[in-house]
Amino acid sequence: MENIKYDQEVIQSFANTMYAKANRIILAETIKYGFLGGLALFVAAIFGLRNFDPSAFTYFLSFGFGSVIFGAYGYQAGQLKAFHLKLEAQRALCFAQMEKNTRNYQTEQKVA
Repeated sequence: MENIKYDQEVIQSFANTMYAKANRIILAETIKYGFLGGLALFVAAIFGLRNFDPSAFTYFLSFGFGSVIFGAYGYQAGQLKAFHLKLEAQRALCFAQMEKNTRNYQTEQKVA
């Protein structure tokens, strides 16, 4: 079995992938919470306002209001989930930078 060489490109690629995944999670959570919250308020409006004979606009307004409110909550939930991925990416980049600095220091010590 051959020895595997250190390659900083792999770590950079990993970090880029983690950041992209974190951004997708934020978007997905915002859409998911927004849609489900809007749907919940829409259904609540249908059952809660059926005796008052409201217009169709009232139902869509309740869906829009629920989407905005719950979408904002979903954005916060997505930020929290994405934080862990971004932290892992930063940790990997930190290790790569430490290795680079250590290698430069060791090279300078050998020259001196």
